[in-house]
Amino acid sequence: MKEDLDAFLDATLWRRAAYNQINVIPKGMLASYGRIAELTNLAAGTAVSARQIAWLRRRLYGFLTHDTEVPLHRVAKMGDVASKHDSEDTRRINTELRIQEEITGGGSWL
Repeated sequence: MKEDLDAFLDATLWRRAAYNQINVIPKGMLASYGRIAELTNLAAGTAVSARQIAWLRRRLYGFLTHDTEVPLHRVAKMGDVASKHDSEDTRRINTELRIQEEITGGGSWL
């Protein structure tokens, strides 16, 4: 599974760079898809959009379980912390993880 994830991430420069940006979101903070795109573009010299980051997050959930160390629950659409487009299970688990980290209401954004 790790090899599959590595191959997926290394298929394009931006995927690995965005994955690295997601991994350093501090505990208790949220980052929007747009902010991760901005940070990825700065770090890797790419032209990634927020929509591509949302796509990547959905794909990462396919490789990783919800109990992963990768803080995917800290990535959200600005103005939609409830993540209406996530599956019911993902919304429930992300809400639980955010409560554990004391990310409440609108959260603190990067």
